[in-house]
Amino acid sequence: MKKIIVAVLVIAVLAGAGLIGWNVYEKEVIMAPENLIVGEWKTSNNIYSLVFTEEGTASGNLDVPLLGTVSFNGTYTVDEETSKLTITYSLYSISYTDTKTFVLTENTLSLTDDGTGVTTNYTRAVAESDSAAA
Repeated sequence: MKKIIVAVLVIAVLAGAGLIGWNVYEKEVIMAPENLIVGEWKTSNNIYSLVFTEEGTASGNLDVPLLGTVSFNGTYTVDEETSKLTITYSLYSISYTDTKTFVLTENTLSLTDDGTGVTTNYTRAVAESDSAAA
C-alpha cells in the first residue's frame, strides 16, 4: 500500500512540475512578442505587408517618401520592455533602420511611427489552406 501511495505522490509531483514548466514556457517563449510576431501581416486593403521569420528576417513592402511602395528584405528585433520593433533593410544600396512602437495581440499588429504619430494596423494573414479548412 505504501508503494502505491508513494507512486501516486511521485506522479502528482511530476505532473505538477510539468504543468508549471509548460506554463513558464508558454508565457516566456510562446507568448513572447518576438515569437508572436512571426508570420505574415497585411493591412486591411492588402497594399502593405510584412513577413517576420523565426530567424529574425523581415520582408514585405512599405511606403517610402518620394519612392512610393517598395519591396524590402532585412532583419528585425523586438524590444519587449519599450514595445519597439526595429527593422533594418536596404533600398537601392542605402541602409535604413525603422523603429516603431508596437501593440501586438493574437491577430493584430499596430505599428506607430514615433515621429509622425501615424499608426498602421496589420492583421495576421491566414494561409489559403487554413481559410479553406475554416
